[in-house]
Amino acid sequence: METIAKIFTSQSQQRKKLKSLIQYPVFLMAFLGIMMLGMRIYIMPELANWNTGTASVQSQVIKLVIIGMLFGIIVGILYLWLKFKKKSMANQVALLCRIPIFGQLYQTYCHYYLTANLSFFISSGMSMGSVCKYLTLLDSQSLLHQIGRRVEKSMASGQDISSVIKKSVYLPIELDLLLRKGSKKETLSKEVHALSMIKYKTLIQKIERMILIVQPILFGIIGIVIVLMYMNLLMPMYNSMKEVSK
Repeated sequence: METIAKIFTSQSQQRKKLKSLIQYPVFLMAFLGIMMLGMRIYIMPELANWNTGTASVQSQVIKLVIIGMLFGIIVGILYLWLKFKKKSMANQVALLCRIPIFGQLYQTYCHYYLTANLSFFISSGMSMGSVCKYLTLLDSQSLLHQIGRRVEKSMASGQDISSVIKKSVYLPIELDLLLRKGSKKETLSKEVHALSMIKYKTLIQKIERMILIVQPILFGIIGIVIVLMYMNLLMPMYNSMKEVSK
């Protein structure tokens, strides 16, 4: 209970820190969104009246291209999401662990989550066989249930648990070394618990590093949005001036 309390306290502190860092950039993005909406409603219709002929045709073509690209992106995302949802929970988690940048963070979380649960089971006096049987009683859509099923099938076919660990990116390879040692339950539970704490500290370090880069990324997005706003505002004016000079 003390360990769980420390973990929840640390998670709360990390959430507060993340909120404080992204609060100002999010406010700026909301303000820019309101400005863009005002430009689209009030300013852009006035500028559109200045442009005739080729400029208006080009504008319509650009709009159609942008709409087509957005539609294609939405359809692609929807297709990938439906394909992702059809996979089992274990395969979904394995796929998320392989996502660039955020995948490593999620993988470390899985390592911590699974080793922490395993240490609790072993400290309760359960053997690996008992743990697997207990996991199969859980919700069939849960990751723990599917891991228990995989280990049971592996053991029934004459393989050991290490084959499952090596094939599963959401299980730490260090766990295989601990299970191979053949330590007593009390010692093994302490070792697995120590591994879970190492993974937890690694997770916190990765979250803190990610927090440090969240703010610059948001400010970069805001800068790009501002440039696009100015281009959207000035290009029609430039085209109209060019038409007048002719």
